[in-house]
Amino acid sequence: HIRADRARAVTALRAALDGRRYARLLARLDATLAAPRDRTEDVSLPDVAAEEFARLRRAVKRLPKHPSAAELHEIRIKMNHARSAAELAQPEVGPRAERFVAKAKALQDILGAHQDAVVAERYVLRAAGQAPGARALARQIAARQEERRGEAREAFIEQWPKLKRRGRRAWD
Repeated sequence: HIRADRARAVTALRAALDGRRYARLLARLDATLAAPRDRTEDVSLPDVAAEEFARLRRAVKRLPKHPSAAELHEIRIKMNHARSAAELAQPEVGPRAERFVAKAKALQDILGAHQDAVVAERYVLRAAGQAPGARALARQIAARQEERRGEAREAFIEQWPKLKRRGRRAWD
């Protein structure tokens, strides 16, 4: 199953990279790099970082008590935006931004482990098919992935207040 899935994925990837849509994307990227837009206003990297952190904070605040895998994945994406913006602002802001970036990376890794467990569980259950022995083993593996998801969710809930404090110190 894994070999067949990999072969299908490689074929799909090659088709996408050979397709018109990807060619148009590359052409737009080349055009943008060749003639970047002029900016009349100054861009404050600390302000951009503060806004990305505010978006992350609002998204976490909107999470239900028991967030879904999709909701936590969205938080991971927003955390990546906040972290990237903070890394750009770090030279200007200094150690406060550096501490925020380190804590964001750790929390992003936790959410990455959660997403990995989600994907692994889905894949194993799908790949096992209907074979009784394979299905039983797949359920055992899926149960372990469910445990990993729970551990990651709990770690996120525990660690989020620390990142929020780091963010407030850096950007408020």
